[in-house]
Order: sequence, then structure tokens, then C-alpha cells
Amino acid sequence: MKNTVCFVLAGGRGERLLPLTRSRPKPLLSYAGIYRLIDFPLSNCLNSGLERIFVICQYLCYPILDYLNKYWAKRGIIKYITPQQGFGTGWYMGTADAVYQSLELIREINPPRVLILASDHIYRMNYMNFLREHLEKGAEVSIGAVEVPTKEAYRFGILGTDDMGWVRYFTEKPRYAKMVLESKKTCLASMGIYIFNTKVLFEALSWDAQDPYSKHDFGGDILPWIIRKHRVYAYNFSRKDAYWMDVGTINAYYEANMELVKEKSSFALYDPSWPIYTYQRQLPPAYTLLSSQNSFISPGCCIKGEVKSSILSPSVFIEEGTEVSDSIILEGVKIGKYCRISRAIVDERVKIESGTVIEGAPISVVTKEELEKKAPISIEEVRKKKIAQRA
Repeated sequence: MKNTVCFVLAGGRGERLLPLTRSRPKPLLSYAGIYRLIDFPLSNCLNSGLERIFVICQYLCYPILDYLNKYWAKRGIIKYITPQQGFGTGWYMGTADAVYQSLELIREINPPRVLILASDHIYRMNYMNFLREHLEKGAEVSIGAVEVPTKEAYRFGILGTDDMGWVRYFTEKPRYAKMVLESKKTCLASMGIYIFNTKVLFEALSWDAQDPYSKHDFGGDILPWIIRKHRVYAYNFSRKDAYWMDVGTINAYYEANMELVKEKSSFALYDPSWPIYTYQRQLPPAYTLLSSQNSFISPGCCIKGEVKSSILSPSVFIEEGTEVSDSIILEGVKIGKYCRISRAIVDERVKIESGTVIEGAPISVVTKEELEKKAPISIEEVRKKKIAQRA
């Protein structure tokens, strides 16, 4: 099973995460302060003993390649692929087309199976267990799947299975979920990870490339076609009591991070048997002058104010008199004196002037562009409010 080839799809624009993805690719969004989203599938591969890994990127390639070169490429198991003229037409037209343009590479390696992974999910998964069940069932294609609330079905590809786990239908992001799913409380959603027997993958991608009406997407085009012709199995990851989170929207990204600061988090980072690997710069230890409660404080931070239930990425500076709560502060942010930041995601390198008040309703995303549109409250007004609250 270790001769399986892995493709990590890291080329999407991440439009539902705007404005955070305006100047960075989605796979490089931070999580828990020090990690990047792409670290999770790559760490899962490494911990699973899979060492033939190709990262396919397209949107804002340079930051991804720079990040991979700093850490992952040095381990000798990661290679990356970018759009190029040759076997295909250049720019990838969809997730399926991205792999289709690598068919010559797959043919040259000639693996028995190909594992295709997304790069915007947070989870721990031993892919060997996934591969083992694929082989034991005699499947030609297997889809990683999780139970999600029916009200969230519109965000996912939804699977219908029989009692044995064989997939009978697939609906991509159904708009009328309650009608499709017959008012069930939960439904089975695709995790966006697939195992293909190589011969079947070649057949499906070659067919899709010739279809003038296809959008060349695994979920929207490949899976509905392949279910009608081949044995497709649903590997139910929820039955393993496992955590999985799709962070494809601002709300999901915020909630996934805030889950970590709860007293009993569903996702434990502190599992020495399954480490999450990442690149970290050489930075001094975090320094806190006052208090920080239920928070993640990354290296290089200097905190003179108060931090509650928040996640601070490296090199964040918070001046005296400032309170930060229920927020995600990305790398290199500087927050002045007597500020109040609540339920906010503050983008990298943003400088927040003293006396600024930002209160999410429900969440504020603060970028340099967005900050310029808001008039900060003066320090004097903040002080008056603080005195009134104490009175």
C-alpha cells in the first residue's frame, strides 16, 4: 500500500474566504497560530508512511512553493506541479483537469492506486486504514465521508449509500437539501478525498477531458459518472470517532480556530503519536505582561494588554490597556493602546491604531483595506467607557 501516489490539490482560489484569500492561497491560511492548512494532509501522509506526494497548485503559486521549499521539500518526499503547456491546455479548468494534466507522470510511476487529497481541511487520518478498507471491500474507487447536519448539506457533496457502504448516488451541494434528504437530521458528506485504482482513474479522466459540457470537477462531474459504472465505496470517517472540519468559509474558519480554546476541545493538538509538522521561523519566546486566558500565544508575541479566548499567530504586539477576546490575530499584527477587539479575524501585518474598537457582529474580518474604511474611536472615549463599566 505504501506505493500509492498522493496528489494534494492546492490550486483553488478560495473565494468564500475572501478577503483573507485576496493576497494568499487558501492552503496557507493559519490554524492554531503556527500551522498552515496544507500541513494537515501532508502530515497525515507522512505519519501514514506515504512518501510519494505531489502538490498541485495554481492560484498564487509562489507563496505555496516558497513555503514548501522552506520545510516540506527538504524532507525529500514532496514535489510540486504547476500549470504548464504540454499534455494539457495550461491553466487547470477544475480539480479533475489538474490531475488529468498529470496523467503522463502517473503513467510513468505506474502506481496501483492514487490517493487524491484536499488542502483546506483540518483532521488527523491514517490513510493506511483508508487504503486497507478500500482493498478489503474490493472497491475500484473509495470516498472519504463524514456525517454532517442536513442544514449544512448545501456546502458539500452528499452521498447516498446502501447498508454495506456502497455509494448509490452523489449530489453536489444540493440547494434543496431537505427535499433531497427526506428531512433527515444528518447526511453523509464527501470529505473531498478519494482513492482510485489507477486504471479507473485513467478511464474517468480521459472521458471527462473529452466532454465539452464538463466543468472538469471531481465532485460535480467525475463522481456522478463513475458511480454508474464502477464499485464506489464510502469510507465513513465519522464511525472512527474522528474530528474533521472543512474550513472553506469565514464562519467555518473562525469556528474551527475557536474550538481549540474551549475547555474541552473536539480536536486535540497534543497527540505525540500523530504530530502535525510545520515550518516555524526562529523567534524569541512569547512575552506576556498581564493576563492571557484560554488562548494560544505563538512565539515572538509581546502582550502588554489582556487576551481572552483568542489565538495569536507569531510576532503579534499588543500594547497596554488593550483587550482582545474571541479573536484570531494573524502574524505580524500590531495593536495600539486602549483598543477593544472582539470576535474578529485580523489579517497579517495589519496595524491597528490606539483607541480602535472592533466588535464582530457576528465576525469582523479586518484587513488593511477594510480598516481604512472605519473611523477609529478616540482613546478618550474608550477610557470613558472603561470608567463607566467599573463604576
